[in-house]
Amino acid sequence: MPRGVSPLDAVLKVRRIAGKSFSLGSAGLKALNDQLAKRAAARRFASSTDAEYSVALVHAGGPLTTYQMRQWVRPLNALDEHLREQGVPGAAIIVRDPRVMQQCADIAKVPVVLAWGMAEVIEALNKPSVRVALYANNNTLNFQAMAAQIPAHVHVGHGESDKASMVSNQLRAYDAALIAGQGARDRLAARLVGLDRVALYEVGRPQMDFPDPSPASVPETAKKTVFYAPTWEGDRAEMSYSSLVSCGSAVVEDLVDAGYRLIYRPHPQTGKNSSLHAAADRAIRQTLHRAGAEHVVDDQPGLGWQWDVADYAVLDVSAMAFDALAADKPTVVIAPEHEQAERVSGGILESLVVLDPRQAKASGQAGGRDSGICELLKVAEREESVSQRRRCAAYYFGDVTPGAQRRRFVDACWDILLTRDRALVDTLGLASVLSS
Repeated sequence: MPRGVSPLDAVLKVRRIAGKSFSLGSAGLKALNDQLAKRAAARRFASSTDAEYSVALVHAGGPLTTYQMRQWVRPLNALDEHLREQGVPGAAIIVRDPRVMQQCADIAKVPVVLAWGMAEVIEALNKPSVRVALYANNNTLNFQAMAAQIPAHVHVGHGESDKASMVSNQLRAYDAALIAGQGARDRLAARLVGLDRVALYEVGRPQMDFPDPSPASVPETAKKTVFYAPTWEGDRAEMSYSSLVSCGSAVVEDLVDAGYRLIYRPHPQTGKNSSLHAAADRAIRQTLHRAGAEHVVDDQPGLGWQWDVADYAVLDVSAMAFDALAADKPTVVIAPEHEQAERVSGGILESLVVLDPRQAKASGQAGGRDSGICELLKVAEREESVSQRRRCAAYYFGDVTPGAQRRRFVDACWDILLTRDRALVDTLGLASVLSS
């Protein structure tokens, strides 16, 4: 049972949800099942409540958002090593839902604390040793955690992109933010007012220095491999960047017919808000199943190995397209078809090789025309395309040589910790966590 939640309270909460399920139908039943799954996971959860740490990665969200946190676990492990080398308490992970650790337990080397409610998360962050709290999303529950007064609250996000969510005014609530590079700085300066009070640190994409190993199930092939990772449908019109419905099936069929091997990785939240996107995802899976075992449908949490296996990438306007820049892969970006999808002036749709979805799906013959996906992959290999891609990588990420982004992440967190420690000592009279 989670700390701070009595057995009676847990039973009463489940009973209330069960009562609602009769009036809410399938939605109520889904909520009941969700609560029961949380309770079951909590009983198996060994929370490191007594752990001492100076930096905490705080994650609010359920299993569908695990990918947001998992990508920071290995960089956090590296930060933990650095902190301990400096004689400072290390790092930890604080989760609000015990299920999210099921896909991270294999790589986490730091303590994990289950903070079920607001009181528990504030208690976990107001420990005398805590100096920095990191947040990988804009979940509204983050603002419960930000009631904790001791740590500096730092937004780290879960990828660089031109999506509308990357210029959320919520960023102004944090003390600092880790951003990818000059591109993000320019984007924020052009769109947000009053951001000057938030300290911005350019760290690149540290996850690129910690790729997951390739699964043993990925078959060998003599064919060229294309990595197709469409984003999800989004939660509002201006976030509708997915190519699944607009041209996903046409792109996949053309690539298969042209003799490419596909690694297909749909976004974990695909179909959450759209039955059309769920159906398009199923259709692509069926196409690849019929095409043969050499094709890969990638539903696993591991990320990074795909860049070592793939020769090309076909991506939407998403963090994956920007990761392709850092990986230096020939890339075609599919433009969003939805007319309300927000487009950033000067963004990657104006800098990289772009596929218009209307051309891709016309007559089902995308690969047979100069504007088709197969021809555009060749364009992405041309010298001028390579030069432009590398200029974009430098603009968005800075130095992407191996290890450079990892160092910038560790250095940024260390600087924030030192700044916060001095402020707490000078203002509140707290004891420093630094070795004397």
